[in-house]
Amino acid sequence: MAMANEMIQRLTNQNDLPAVCSVQHANTIMMFKALFVALAVTAVHATPRDAVAGQQTILRGRIVQAQDPDLPVPQARITIDLPGGAQSSTHTDLNGRYEIRVPLQNAVTVSVTKSSYLRATFQHTSRSAAESLDVQLVKAAALTGRVLDSSGQPIVGAGVRAWRTTGPPGGNRAIGLPALTNDLGEFPIGGLMAGEYAPGLLTS
Repeated sequence: MAMANEMIQRLTNQNDLPAVCSVQHANTIMMFKALFVALAVTAVHATPRDAVAGQQTILRGRIVQAQDPDLPVPQARITIDLPGGAQSSTHTDLNGRYEIRVPLQNAVTVSVTKSSYLRATFQHTSRSAAESLDVQLVKAAALTGRVLDSSGQPIVGAGVRAWRTTGPPGGNRAIGLPALTNDLGEFPIGGLMAGEYAPGLLTS
C-alpha cells in the first residue's frame, strides 16, 4: 500500500504532462487504488478461513488389551475416514504406540482393527495442535465345532452361523459372519463377544 501511495504521489506531481495524459494518469491512479483495496479486502476475509480449513494435527496414542491395559497390541491397524470419503491409516509399533495426521476441527471416524480382537469404531474431533487417544481392544471369542450327518460322516461345505442365546429381550440374535465346514465337517466362527452361543445350520 505504501508503494501504491508513493506511485500515486509521484504521478500527481508531474504537472508538465498534457491535459489528456493527466486524465489518463488519473484513471490509472484510480485503477491502482481500487486494485490495492480489493487485494487488501480479499486478504482479510479469505486468509483466516483458508488457514483453519487446511490445518492438521497429529493424533497419537497407544492401543492396549482391555483385559490387561499394561499389555500393548502391536501391529493394530488404525484407519481414519476423512471428510469426502478419503482414508488414511497406520499401524502400531511393538509397544502399541501410533501417530497419524488428522484434520483440525473436523469430525473423523476412527477404526482400530486387529486379528483376534473386536473392532473398535468411534467419532473423534481434534481441537488442539497435538492430541492423545488411547484405545483398549477387547479379545474376540471363537466358536468351533463339527457337522456330521445321521451316519456320523462329515458334511462338507455346510453353512453354519452363531446365534447368541443371551442378551436383550427379543430372542436369539445372529452374530458374526457365516462359516463353511471343511472336508472334516469342522467350522470356526471368530470375532465373537463373550457370551453364550448356539450354532445353527443355514438352509438354502
